[in-house]
Amino acid sequence: MSRRVTAAHRAEFAAYRAVAGLAGRLDEPAALRVGAAIGGFVHRALGVRRRVTEENLRRAFPDRDEAWVRRTAHEAYRHLGREAVAMLRLPRLRPEEILRRVALDAAELDALARGLGRGRGVVVVTAHFGSWEMAGATLAALGHRVTAIYKRLANPLLDREVRAAREAVGMRLIDRRDGSRAGLDALARGDILAVVADQDARRSGIFVPFFGRPASTYRGAAVLALRARAPLFVGYARRGPDGYIGRVEEVDVSREGPADEVVHRLTAAFTARLEAAIREAPEQYFWQHRRWKTAPPEEPRGAGAV
Repeated sequence: MSRRVTAAHRAEFAAYRAVAGLAGRLDEPAALRVGAAIGGFVHRALGVRRRVTEENLRRAFPDRDEAWVRRTAHEAYRHLGREAVAMLRLPRLRPEEILRRVALDAAELDALARGLGRGRGVVVVTAHFGSWEMAGATLAALGHRVTAIYKRLANPLLDREVRAAREAVGMRLIDRRDGSRAGLDALARGDILAVVADQDARRSGIFVPFFGRPASTYRGAAVLALRARAPLFVGYARRGPDGYIGRVEEVDVSREGPADEVVHRLTAAFTARLEAAIREAPEQYFWQHRRWKTAPPEEPRGAGAV
C-alpha cells in the first residue's frame, strides 16, 4: 500500500530537488563546498539537533574542552552536507571512477575474497561514518553482489529517490522489516550483506560499550552471520585529503558457546572496531542521532536520553 504524501513531504522534496539540481550544474569541488556550507548553515543558523550533537560529543570525549566540542560539531554538520551532495552525484559515476576515488588495502580485499569463497556470503557492518554511500558503492564497483538492509525514509518521495540512487550504483535493497529472511537468502546466494548497525536499537537491542558507555545496538548483523555461518567484516569509507580511504576488516572472534553469548561477543567486537574508526575522524560521524537514548535496564528511566 502506498504511503500518504503530505504537504511537508512535498516541501522537503522540493528543497532536495533544488539542491540536487545545483549539485548537478556545478563542478565537483564547487558542489562539495556548497554542500559543506549548507551543513554549516543548518548547524549555526537553524540549530537542528545542535544540542544532541554537542552533548553526544561531550559524552564520547569527556577530556575535550568546549571549544573542541563546538568546532567538531560544526565540522560534523559540514561533513554531512558535503557527503549529501556527493551522494547526489554518485549515481553518475562509472565503477572505475568510483574505484579511482577510494584507496583500498589489498590484504583486506584478499581476506574479503577468501570469505566470499567459502560460499556462505559475507556480512559487512558499517556505520553512519565517512560516506556509507560510497562504502556500499565501492563494494559493488569491485564486482561483488551487494544486498543492503534498508530502513525506509519517512518521506516517501525522498525514499523513492534514495532507493533509486543506491540501486543505480549496483546495490540491491531489502526492507529492514524483511531483513531476517531476506538477509539469509542473500547470504545463501553468496552476496555481501551490508548492514548499518550504529543506531539506538531501543529495547530490542543488546547493550555493548560505545565510547565507554553502554549503547543499545542492533543484534541483526551478528545473528545473521551466526545463522548463515558467514564471516563478518567491518567496512567504511572515510573521506581523506584526496578522495576516500576504504577499509574492510574481518571481525574474527570465537563463535564457541551459547548463541546469545556469541551474538553479544560479535556485536561488541564490531562496535569496538567502528568506535576506533570514528576516533580517527570524529567530525565525520553522525552525532546528530540519539545514540544513547535507551538506558540499560539497571539505569534509572531517562538516564540514557539526550
